Amino acid sequence: MSRVSTIIVLGLLVALVGIVGGSFDIAREIEDNSGLGLLFKLRGAKKPPPEVVIISIDRESSEQLSLPDNPDRWPRSAHARLVDILAKEGASVIVFDLYFTDPRPGTEDHLLAKAIRDAGNVVLAEPLKAKDIPAATIAGVSAIQHRVVETVKPIPPIARATFASAPFVLPKLPIKVNQYWTFQTAAGDSPTFPVVAFQLYALRAYNEFVRLLHSVDPKAVQSLPDGSVAFQGEAAVRRIREIRRFSKKRRRSRIVQPPR
Repeated sequence: MSRVSTIIVLGLLVALVGIVGGSFDIAREIEDNSGLGLLFKLRGAKKPPPEVVIISIDRESSEQLSLPDNPDRWPRSAHARLVDILAKEGASVIVFDLYFTDPRPGTEDHLLAKAIRDAGNVVLAEPLKAKDIPAATIAGVSAIQHRVVETVKPIPPIARATFASAPFVLPKLPIKVNQYWTFQTAAGDSPTFPVVAFQLYALRAYNEFVRLLHSVDPKAVQSLPDGSVAFQGEAAVRRIREIRRFSKKRRRSRIVQPPR
């Protein structure tokens, strides 16, 4: 066997082993727990981007602010003061990985809604609620179930004040998280928390982005409004979906076009 033939055979064997091994959960587990960690170790530690600040809600925060240990019991006026401070300091985007789905007595909801409205750049998280519905059959009984996933919006006063809200969907892994979903197809193809936050952060480049898309396919971007239109709430989510549909359409067209 010639050297070229040997290389081809070895390459096919390696590809076959990868395909077969990739179909087993144990192979993916080894890849996640060993291979991925090794790659990060070889790359070395990287400094977090200086433009991102994470404000933790932990026991030390509770002690410093004399607030309950459970963040769900914190007064919303405390979050309102935080939003006011961040907006005053010039934060481009403010995101809360907290749920505001239940009303509070007094003026707490009003204070938070006003702070969010004044800031104009707040993204809130949405919890997901899943429900299994059995599929009907001729006999009226079926073991097959369909899962319906719905997002739970913040209470109306706060929801109306936010730029947008979105779910943050993570896989259920026991120790660490190596991936997340950018869109939740089970919940109407909703963009997730990181995608919405990034879209708001990149809003300043939106007009230039649409101009570049128009130079590629003028008809396909007709549904995208220009940057003069105010984006907020469901309008912002619809715009993100339109951009995604355009991107998927372009990928499909590149696949089916013959080489020139």
